[in-house]
Amino acid sequence: MALKVGVSLVGLSGDKEKGIRQLSDAAHANGETGVDAGVLLMLFLRREHRYAEALEVARSITPRFPRNFLLSLEEGNLLRALGKNREAEAQYRHVWQNGRDGKYGNLHYEIAAIGLGDLLRSERNFPAAATAYELMADVQGPDPELLQKANLYAGEMYDQMQKRDLAMKKYQAVVATNSSSGEADRARRLMKDAYRE
Repeated sequence: MALKVGVSLVGLSGDKEKGIRQLSDAAHANGETGVDAGVLLMLFLRREHRYAEALEVARSITPRFPRNFLLSLEEGNLLRALGKNREAEAQYRHVWQNGRDGKYGNLHYEIAAIGLGDLLRSERNFPAAATAYELMADVQGPDPELLQKANLYAGEMYDQMQKRDLAMKKYQAVVATNSSSGEADRARRLMKDAYRE
């Protein structure tokens, strides 16, 4: 299947532009495969660093699937890739709030907290990034891997702010969640030597 998709994307000649045109045509044809073609087009454009075009495609698909948080989340990711950080922040917060309001059912919308934290961290706004990662504590039954990452990243932010006691608590929570993960290994190292960017 992957080979078929790859061949259809770029054609046997390997012409990327032709593949993008074909996907765009299929996405706008309103046929049975229009949405699938649109999602593939969005992902392909993202991979090619054509973020503005990918964002346009995402915005054309997302309203049709208001319960799909991944499409809304991808809008935030694309805005961030375009350097539109304030818009990306608003989008991550929008996804988070919709999830809190139950608009995504039991889906793990809490990944929006990590996206928000990563954005704020990239701006070196460590207190706000820590607060974003801490949003995970408000989620009932969060995905364990996402919780572990959020605790690790929050710990790193507390180390950056020289709040070692808070950082240590977060690292201990990481290890307690799953002591055999890569995040737990990193947390154990950070318990010995404080994180510094």
